[in-house]
Amino acid sequence: MSLETILKQRGLMSLKELDALIHNQSFISTGFPEIDKIINPDGGGFPRGCLSEVCGLSRSGKSRFVRDICMRPEVKALYIDTENALSSKEYDLMVSNGVDIVAEQLLENIWGLVNDAIDEDIYDFIVVDSVGATDTQAERDDDNTLSMSTNVQRAKIMSKWLRGLNSHILGKKTALVFVNHAKPAVGGFGGMSKPCGKSIDFHCMVQLRVSGSDSKSSITGGTKKPFNVVCTKTRYALSNQEAKCKIDLNPYKGE
Repeated sequence: MSLETILKQRGLMSLKELDALIHNQSFISTGFPEIDKIINPDGGGFPRGCLSEVCGLSRSGKSRFVRDICMRPEVKALYIDTENALSSKEYDLMVSNGVDIVAEQLLENIWGLVNDAIDEDIYDFIVVDSVGATDTQAERDDDNTLSMSTNVQRAKIMSKWLRGLNSHILGKKTALVFVNHAKPAVGGFGGMSKPCGKSIDFHCMVQLRVSGSDSKSSITGGTKKPFNVVCTKTRYALSNQEAKCKIDLNPYKGE
């Protein structure tokens, strides 16, 4: 009996079949040819039917990056705002560009909302911005505000969700992106730490680490800042390739 026969009897998929399915997925362009290329030299971006992550330090341009993708005319997007960071002007702009916006922080509710949206297969692009601003029901019910167990609980819920998420989204047209804050590891020994630990690292198909300084340069048509991206994980190319570009801090106008 061959391995293929055993897997078929178990209703499982071989790595060869999974790889073929993944490589047949289409992509949603990031809007930057340099970034698309380091994800997939044949024409990349965020893969549909897969989980991706955009992580980086605070104020590095992560949210501006994903919001502009949401507002592109060819993209039907759901933006889940966990930070309450949208100004009324930007909210109106995103809605006028066809983006569905939900303000929600409870991780269990986000889990159900995203899964239901994936099942309906109505969105090209779903963004959770950001993981670090979510909380859990256990955290809300805990009267000990100094308890460290709340972070552990969030990591457990996130890990449980992600373990089934890849099989849930596989074959769908939705590209799901988690925006995640990173910060230098405690002790100054190098490396970065993120909310929910390594859960997303293990389960994502594409992972972009972004960085940018606070410096801005005024140019015709808007104000831009350096925006450097390292593709730390991808199934479509060599990892740890870097792209250097500039991101406009002004919201996308649709032109």
